[in-house]
Parts: sequence; structure tokens; C-alpha cells
Amino acid sequence: ARGKKVVVTGDVDHRVALEILIQSKGLVFPSTCLENSPLTLLEAFSAGLPILAKSGNAAASLVEQSGAGEIFEFDSIEDAISKASQKLDVLGRKSVHFFRKNFSQVRCCQEMLYFYSTIMN
Repeated sequence: ARGKKVVVTGDVDHRVALEILIQSKGLVFPSTCLENSPLTLLEAFSAGLPILAKSGNAAASLVEQSGAGEIFEFDSIEDAISKASQKLDVLGRKSVHFFRKNFSQVRCCQEMLYFYSTIMN
């Protein structure tokens, strides 16, 4: 991508993956699968990374909802990179804010308690 360093790691240990994310400037998520909430995406949000996601899957919906990145078609990734690179700091802040608001340990516990109290009543 325009002379920038892109690393494709394949399968790595969870701790190694987190170290890689922390050192990264962003995440490109080109998945064509319809995953509901992929762990890689949540980890990128928690690391405060801007995210480029391929349109048409749940990852793209989360990126759109969070405002923490750009959505792309395979033929328009250069445009998404260009747009995102102009506002990396803003996208990073939105990313970590979205994670803390929706996926923090406290939030997950609140959601679980609400779910169980609802079905028990």
C-alpha cells in the first residue's frame, strides 16, 4: 500500500497479536465472512486503532457505527486508505471510545446481569 509496511502474520498467539496491534497504525479487515463480532476487530478497537473494513459484513457495520474507520470495496481500498490516513488520531480516539462504551468488562457484566434478570422474571 503505497510503500507503507504491511504485515500479514497468519495465526499467532494471542499475546503476540496484541503486541502487534499495539505497534500498528491501523487494521485492514478484508474479510468476506459474515462474522458477528470477530475478536480481531474488538482487539483493534481496544488498542485504539483506525479500522478499514470490507463492506457487506458485520465488521463493516461495527466500523460504521463506531465512526472509527473507513469501509471499502475491494476496488476502492486506496481511497479508504487515503481518507483514513488524513485523520488517524481522530479515528483512533473513536475506536477506543467505542470499545470502552460497548465492550468493556463492566459493560459486558451489566449486559449479562440484565439478560439473566430478564429471563428469570
